[in-house]
Amino acid sequence: MRQVRFNAKLCVTCHSCENACALVHSEANSTSEISQLGLRPVTRITITEKKGKPKMIRCVFCKKPKCVDACPENAIIQQDDGYVY
Repeated sequence: MRQVRFNAKLCVTCHSCENACALVHSEANSTSEISQLGLRPVTRITITEKKGKPKMIRCVFCKKPKCVDACPENAIIQQDDGYVY
């Protein structure tokens, strides 16, 4: 099983990565369309806090992860080998 790591020092728990992931894996083209159609977006990444620090608890290593592009702090990157860090 691949281990997911990210730079918790840079993460501000804005959940932009979760929103981008949910959007790319939904049938909608925008967040407003998700709510209008009553769709239930499914995120494949989850950020939570443990002992006051951000922690990534789930990721499925998409080939072109939108969470990487969505992170304003560059706390999530994709390495050449495909691992999301």
